[in-house]
Amino acid sequence: MKLVAFDLDGTLLRGNSVCEVIAEQMGHLDRMSEFETYRDVEEIVRAREELVKYYQDETQENIVNMLEKVCLAPGLKEGVKLLQENNINIAIISITFEIAVKWFAEKLGIQYYVGTSYNTKGEIKHFWPEDKADWLQELAHQLEISADKIAAVGDSWGDVPMLNEAKYSYFVGENVPKSLDQVIHFPKGSILEISQHIIKT
Repeated sequence: MKLVAFDLDGTLLRGNSVCEVIAEQMGHLDRMSEFETYRDVEEIVRAREELVKYYQDETQENIVNMLEKVCLAPGLKEGVKLLQENNINIAIISITFEIAVKWFAEKLGIQYYVGTSYNTKGEIKHFWPEDKADWLQELAHQLEISADKIAAVGDSWGDVPMLNEAKYSYFVGENVPKSLDQVIHFPKGSILEISQHIIKT
């Protein structure tokens, strides 16, 4: 394997999502819990716009400090280290806000990452589930890595495009979406165990 792509919420992190952890500390968790149920694109756009308004009331330093309260997946640091020791490129591909994705990537020493971004004017550059596959494909092209040397790990319907793009896909959620072409199921799996499996593949 030459490249492994991970989702963030529910995959590298467990329990509350990045946005829920931040929302709880900002005092609007109930509103965020409602947003988490949205599937319609227009609803999600409006939710993101509202979240950005909350975030603009805080410094970026304060926001990332709130991320210290997330729950990491079991075996996360060990799994990432194992992949790195075997010279495997790692990427975090997430639809959540890139400010958080970048913070986790830097903490874990992961070079490649992407998420939904926004600027000081509150303008949002949206990143969607279907964008995950395109971004992974482009990264592989840049790194000159063939499709049969790519693995991806996710936990939800939003990861299906990315998982189907990879030769080897791993799913840590409870119920595997029917739309997945192929998948290795590790429900609530340790990132170390998955990394060990990837190394042996």
